[in-house]
Amino acid sequence: MPNGIPLSKIHHAAFDAHLIGIDPDFRIHVSKKLLTQNDGPLLETLKKLHHEKLHLPERKRDQPDRERLLVRFDVFRGYEWGKSQAQFATKWRSSCRC
Repeated sequence: MPNGIPLSKIHHAAFDAHLIGIDPDFRIHVSKKLLTQNDGPLLETLKKLHHEKLHLPERKRDQPDRERLLVRFDVFRGYEWGKSQAQFATKWRSSCRC
C-alpha cells in the first residue's frame, strides 16, 4: 500500500481524531488534550510516544511521503494550536534537508 502507516486500531483512531500527529520528520506528537488527562495505563502508554520517532522501513521508497505527512500534520497543528496551517508548512519546507 503506497504511503501507508501501519497503526493499531487505537493509534489509528487517535490519528483520525487528530489526537496524535506525525510530522514530516517522522516524529509523533500527542495532543495537549491527551497529555493533560489521566485515564489509566493505556493513555499513559500513548502519552509516552510524544516526540518519539517512527520506526521506518530501511528502503526510502517504503517510507511515508513527507509532503503528505506535512499536509496531515498541518491539520493536527490547526486543531492543536489554532494556527494557520501554512505556518508550519513554510517553516518546515525552508529547513527540510530532504
